[in-house]
Amino acid sequence: MATQRDPVVNHTALMVAKERWLAQRPASYRMLLEESNCITDYQVRDELVAWGYEMPCGRHGRTISSLFLLIEEYERLEPVCVGSGCPCKRVTTLNVRYDVALGFPREIAIRAQLWPNWQNGAFWQAIVTMRSNPCDQIGGRMITVKELVAN
Repeated sequence: MATQRDPVVNHTALMVAKERWLAQRPASYRMLLEESNCITDYQVRDELVAWGYEMPCGRHGRTISSLFLLIEEYERLEPVCVGSGCPCKRVTTLNVRYDVALGFPREIAIRAQLWPNWQNGAFWQAIVTMRSNPCDQIGGRMITVKELVAN
């Protein structure tokens, strides 16, 4: 599993998987996708969502192409200053597991974490003022392709 911390390996895995998907992707497929504890079931034709069988969370379905774009977007993210004076930096890590046969992203784990900006005086000022670490927040989401059936 490649991570954001190893961008060369991560990007290579992405490109290999994407090439595998493009070489054999079906023109039409039904996908069961879980995102943020919500499962959607829908039909994709020519990489456009044709209709949904079950879409209980009010979300539009995603295509495999849109999942690849999401991965590419998160691959490019750099650490970002957070808070007044930049006491913390938000660092995003990305772990992706690809389907061995077809190459589509089977699991995408995105994790955003605040890391202390030790060299910045704003971090130490926040520690003194708040009497706690201002950089202790963690967030994330998981996207899982539960099933993909060509039809």
